[in-house]
Amino acid sequence: MNKLSRFIIGGLVIFLILVAWQGYSSYKSLVKARQEIERLKDNQQQLIDDAKQSFTLLIKEKELTGQLLRERDSLSTALKIRPKEVIKWVDRIVTEKITDTVEVESTILKEMTWHLADGDKCWRWGGEAELNDLDLDVKRTLFEYRNKSTEVYWWQRRKFLGLRIGKKEYFQKVTPECGDIIVRAVEIVKK
Repeated sequence: MNKLSRFIIGGLVIFLILVAWQGYSSYKSLVKARQEIERLKDNQQQLIDDAKQSFTLLIKEKELTGQLLRERDSLSTALKIRPKEVIKWVDRIVTEKITDTVEVESTILKEMTWHLADGDKCWRWGGEAELNDLDLDVKRTLFEYRNKSTEVYWWQRRKFLGLRIGKKEYFQKVTPECGDIIVRAVEIVKK
C-alpha cells in the first residue's frame, strides 16, 4: 500500500505541476493578447487622429477656397458677368505712415504706473505703462478700429489709339472713411 500511495502522490504532484504550467502558459498568452489589443487600439486611435487631422485640413482648405471664390463671385455678380476663370487680381494699396511725436493723454494710477490713451475718428488705443527700475513696461488694454468703407465696382474699355474701343477692364474702388483709397483691377476670361 505504501507503493500505491507513493504512486498516487507522485501522480498528484505531476498533475499539479502540469496544471500550474498550463495556468502559467495561459497567463502568458493572456498578457500577450492584452498587449496585442492595446497595440491595435493605439494603432486605431492614431489612424482616427490622422483621419481627423486630414479632414480638418480639408475643411480648412475648402473654407479658404470657398471664401476666395465667394469674393470673386460677389465681384462678378456686382459686375453682372459670369466668369469661368479669374486670371489676374491686382491689388494696389497705398499706405501712409506718420512718424510725428504726439502727446497722449496720461493719468497716474499709482506710484510709477500711468494710464495712457490715444485716439482719432476711426480708432482708439489705451494702455498702462509701468516703470520698474530702468525698464518701461507698456501693456495695451484697449484697441478699437472702426472704419466704414464704400466699395464701387465699374468697368471701362481699354484705350486704343485714343479711343475707348478696346477690351473691357473691371475695377473695384474701396474708399475708407479713414485711410487711403484702394483700387483693384480684375481681369476675367469668359469661355
